[in-house]
Amino acid sequence: MNNEGAVNLQILKNIKDYEWARKHFFIRLRNAEQVKDCLRDCPWEKIEDLAVSYHVFLAETEGECASAVINWSLLNHYGISADELREEAIRNSQKILPLRMEPVQQMLERNRYLEGDRKEMAATIEEPGLWVVTNKRGIHGASAILYPGAIELAKLRIGGSFYVLPSSVHELILCPKTLECSPDELRNMIREINRSMLAPNERLSDELYEVDEENRIRRVKSVYCA
Repeated sequence: MNNEGAVNLQILKNIKDYEWARKHFFIRLRNAEQVKDCLRDCPWEKIEDLAVSYHVFLAETEGECASAVINWSLLNHYGISADELREEAIRNSQKILPLRMEPVQQMLERNRYLEGDRKEMAATIEEPGLWVVTNKRGIHGASAILYPGAIELAKLRIGGSFYVLPSSVHELILCPKTLECSPDELRNMIREINRSMLAPNERLSDELYEVDEENRIRRVKSVYCA
């Protein structure tokens, strides 16, 4: 057996070892329509038009996250319920992918060497008062808004209610409702970024969201809807 084969066998062994895998569970937030086929045999949760799926973190290489999605067969092998998986995945996500919440301008300064489309997108959202939600690795960071206490922290830092712009699967932009931007203007900006600056697998949604009284994420209806 060559080294590659031995590595693959060890990865498979780790994934099937519940005590090892549970320490590497994490959540991802993606567009439900885009991933409905690959999640057909997997436990997942729908939030509006978004899908929360559960994965085993394997490695980070060159800014990408190598992971294995948890399907029903693997979940049965672990001997836990979907609810238990969700609790463990959210709890562990906070350890391996800690929340990062900061003003957009601070994020731009920290990432001032961005290139290409990512730099262009950053310039598009360079507006005082906006905040970004991601994780400290900057990979699959949109799901960090689902961490316990994240929405409450956002309300505290922003000083009130806000809109949630799904700028990509890697981050969300929070826009205070006190800014002079209408929901339809924000929605148009989201769609323009999706079409011109993001690869299809990085697009999260064309929708605009807000947080309801129970701190749940909800779509904002267009004023042009009947």
